[in-house]
Amino acid sequence: MTGSSTRWMPARAREPGLRVIVDIVPNPVAMGTVPVPLLAGRVRLTNGSLTSGACCPGHRRLDHRRPVGFPIMAALIDVPAFRDSIPSGIIAVADRLTATGAVGDLTSVGGGAQAEVTDDGALYLAWVGVVDRAFTGECDCDGPSDDDGFCAHAVAVALTSFDADVRFAAEADPYAEEPDHAVYQRAVRMLDPARLAALVVEHAERDRLFAARLLSAAGLLEHRSAVEVYEAVLQEVEAVTTGSRWEIADVEDAGRRLIAETEILCAGPAGTEALELVEEAIEIWDGLAGHLVDAYDVRRLDPEDVSDALAEARRDLLDR
Repeated sequence: MTGSSTRWMPARAREPGLRVIVDIVPNPVAMGTVPVPLLAGRVRLTNGSLTSGACCPGHRRLDHRRPVGFPIMAALIDVPAFRDSIPSGIIAVADRLTATGAVGDLTSVGGGAQAEVTDDGALYLAWVGVVDRAFTGECDCDGPSDDDGFCAHAVAVALTSFDADVRFAAEADPYAEEPDHAVYQRAVRMLDPARLAALVVEHAERDRLFAARLLSAAGLLEHRSAVEVYEAVLQEVEAVTTGSRWEIADVEDAGRRLIAETEILCAGPAGTEALELVEEAIEIWDGLAGHLVDAYDVRRLDPEDVSDALAEARRDLLDR
C-alpha cells in the first residue's frame, strides 16, 4: 500500500509558499442548475473561512448541468500545479500508462476516482481524491510514491480523471462506499491463480446461488436443469399447507425457499420459460401469504418480503 496509515495527512500540504493544488468551492449542482457566468470567480477555503478569488487556467470546472444531489462542497484541482508537484520519474511513468491506455474501469468512489491500472502485465487498483484538504492517492502496489501516496498508477488515474472531468468531493474517503469491496479486490490480486480457483470451487460447492452465477458467467449453466429444479420446488411449496399437520413456520420456510430458488433461476438466461415460472411462483405465494397475514402476532417473516423479492425478479427478467 502506498497510502499512509495516518490517512494521508501530508505536512507539505500545510507548508507556506507551496502552490495551492486544491480549491474547495460551493457545488452549484447541489443547489440546482447555475449558469456558468455566475461562477466567474471561485471560492477558496483558507483557515476555515471562505474567500473569493479569480479563476486560474488549468482548473477543472464543474458541469453545471448535472442533476441535483451532489455534495454541497466540491474540489477544483489545479492540474499544472499537481503535475509540478510529482517527481519527474513518477510523472514520466504515469504519462506512459495513460498514453498506452493502461487505465481502465474509471469510476467515482467515495467522492474520488478509482480505476484499474495495468502495468507490466500486473493489475493494480488505485484511488485519488481530496483528503484533509490535500489531493492524495492510494494504490495496492509496492512501487515508489510521493508524500501524498502518489505512485505512478495513482498519478495515471488522476490524469485520466482530469481528462474525463471527474467531479471530486471536498472531503473524500476511498472506503466510504462498499468498504469491503476494495479489500476483497486487493485480496484477489494478491492470490495466485491456483489458490483463488480453489477458493472459488470450494465456495461454489457450498453455495448453490454462487455456483449458478459462476457457471452462468462461464457460459456453462445448464438452464434446463435449473428450470426442472424450480418446477419441483414450486410443486413442493404449493403443497405445504395441503396436509393437516403444517405450521406457520412451514409457510415461512416455503417463502424463504422461493426467494432463494428464484435467485438461482434468475442467475441463468432470461426467457419466456423463466418468466412464466416466476409468475407462477407469485400466484402460489399469493395463496400462501394470507396465512402469514393472519398470524401477524407470531410470524417471523413478513409476507411482503417474499412478494417484493418475486416481483423484483419478474421485473429483472422483463428488463433483460
